[in-house]
Amino acid sequence: MARQKDKGPKPVEIAVAGVLTLLLGLVGGGLFLALQPIKEVREPVSEDEREFGAVYYVRGRSGTQEHQTWQVKKEAVNSAISGEFEVVEQELNLWAANDFRHIEDSGGGFVHIQPSTPSFRIADSELQAALPLEWNIFGLNRKIQSQARGTFERRGGVYTFSPDRVYIGACPVPRVFGLADYFVNKVVAAFEVTPEFRDGWSQIEELSLDGETLRFVIP
Repeated sequence: MARQKDKGPKPVEIAVAGVLTLLLGLVGGGLFLALQPIKEVREPVSEDEREFGAVYYVRGRSGTQEHQTWQVKKEAVNSAISGEFEVVEQELNLWAANDFRHIEDSGGGFVHIQPSTPSFRIADSELQAALPLEWNIFGLNRKIQSQARGTFERRGGVYTFSPDRVYIGACPVPRVFGLADYFVNKVVAAFEVTPEFRDGWSQIEELSLDGETLRFVIP
């Protein structure tokens, strides 16, 4: 009896293979970009001076003795003290250096993400939050600089940071399917926030970014 002629792969098998190939390509490309070094600069680079394809990171300014006022403004939030307040990036960075140390592993399973102390920058009515992340994937450790830039939105009666650009290394994290928000929320959840601060933050009635200043109002 003649052997039945092989009809080749079915359309479904071809489709599945195509999807898997695409996913592997995206993951591989994302890992490649994430591992590429980003360029740290002190001041923004003009469009004419930018290198093609390069991702830049402008470090926020460190605070001095005159910026110890962050403690007063933190207490204003903790105690929900009525008033209008202004915060500059130097105060935010002193606050981060002093308070954002108690962190826990935000990963699980074979992938662990360990954040370090964040750095903030406020410019052009936008907040940049930068954070070195130590990734442990299947026992392989690598520290990668990440950054998110955006503004604040009021959601459910509480102001929340809403990024419009997120990078892990030189790899942009898309906003589709909420990926950028998910990543930012995952990292933020690794930091300890006291109940007093969380309750006080929920009392903020107005919050805006104006030039190089963050302004908020507690009624």
